[in-house]
Amino acid sequence: MAARRPPWSRPGRAAGADCVYPIGLYDLAAIRELAQVGPINVLFTPTAPSLTDLAEAGVARISFGSGLHTAAQAYLASLLQRIATNTRPY
Repeated sequence: MAARRPPWSRPGRAAGADCVYPIGLYDLAAIRELAQVGPINVLFTPTAPSLTDLAEAGVARISFGSGLHTAAQAYLASLLQRIATNTRPY
């Protein structure tokens, strides 16, 4: 049985969106089902399925939002703390 396009995806597609972006959807079975009806974009977070699982589920795009920036800031803060305490930063 072919998956049906969920009703909430219709307005975006009617407006010309080339994919659906179900922010906060991290259930892999639901993601796989949505990917069968059309391209979807998933926001990657610590609670999201793995990149491999998302790719295998057919996700068209994976967004990282502010996650990479936040991780880089945390790493920079740890380096600066080491410098401030006269410890080798790396």
